[in-house]
Amino acid sequence: MAITLKTPEDIEHMRVAGRLAAEVLQVVAPYVKPGVTTAELDRVCHDHIVNVQHAIPANVGYGGGHGRIPFPFTVCTSVNNVICHGMPSEGKVLKDGDTVNIDVTVIKDGWHGDTSRMYYVGTPSVMAKRLVETTREAMFRGIRTVKPGATLGRHRGKGCGSRCVFAGVARHGRSCGLARQSRGITAYERVWPQIRGRRDCWPCFLGRRSRRQAQYVTVTVMMSL
Repeated sequence: MAITLKTPEDIEHMRVAGRLAAEVLQVVAPYVKPGVTTAELDRVCHDHIVNVQHAIPANVGYGGGHGRIPFPFTVCTSVNNVICHGMPSEGKVLKDGDTVNIDVTVIKDGWHGDTSRMYYVGTPSVMAKRLVETTREAMFRGIRTVKPGATLGRHRGKGCGSRCVFAGVARHGRSCGLARQSRGITAYERVWPQIRGRRDCWPCFLGRRSRRQAQYVTVTVMMSL
């Protein structure tokens, strides 16, 4: 897929959409606690996007076709061993010690802001905290390699971003898979422990606890005249 260079105006639109998405994750944070359902978290995010930000929740109706239903919710809520694309539910009640990833995409003036954040529910276990911190570290290692001339590699050793991310995860004794995704703005590698099975399902599962971190990154060139 060809990379489209963005104008300064485009980048500013991207920043606005990105800030709105980040704001949603801040607004929902106080609601992430034991006893709350993931459906309630979805309602909080939907109300803020629609009624406060006057934006569009991009996830609603996303996908579909080939026997797969369109995604019906505002956010993905992936609890514990759900890697990504977890569907909010009235029957999914958060418990003390859970970890949950909330993934949100906001559309503002035609531009998408897409991000996710890991949350601890109550008091996390040592293992859960270590896993979340490891994936966060790996994400920032990848972000630090983003610059003009850098490459996006899908497999181990191909692309400086991939090497850096794999090194950050492997040093903690973890394995990971990389996927390059795009939703209309730019592409960045998202990190999750190795997925077994298809990636295009709602949701994706792993037998053990897994964690995911995601951010959009814009590549800019600084010139000295």
